[in-house]
Amino acid sequence: MEKKKLSVSTGLCYAGGDVGCNIVFGMIGTLLTLFYTDYVGISAATVGLVMLLIGYNKTFPQIGDALTPVLRYTTIFLFCGTPIIGWGSSLIALKFYRLDKKKMNEIAAALQEEEIE
Repeated sequence: MEKKKLSVSTGLCYAGGDVGCNIVFGMIGTLLTLFYTDYVGISAATVGLVMLLIGYNKTFPQIGDALTPVLRYTTIFLFCGTPIIGWGSSLIALKFYRLDKKKMNEIAAALQEEEIE
């Protein structure tokens, strides 16, 4: 089989597609990190460590590689388990928080003071 050299236009098309993919993957990583640090409340170091340890110890995955079990279960845990743990801990915390009329008036007064300042 002969090896043909790519034309400049074909090379630029491949480069443009590669740049587009890298932008998308970079944005996904950025948004995941933002979500886990700002909304879920996990520290940035923990997010980085989890993303490091999800199954890429020797080689990074290539297109067409099978999904490793470690990656699959880590993704499921981060997507489903972390919000469930947060929801459960909120329910447990609220179970032991006494909120009566007196406490509500104190909270309302404190909020009004903050509004004035």
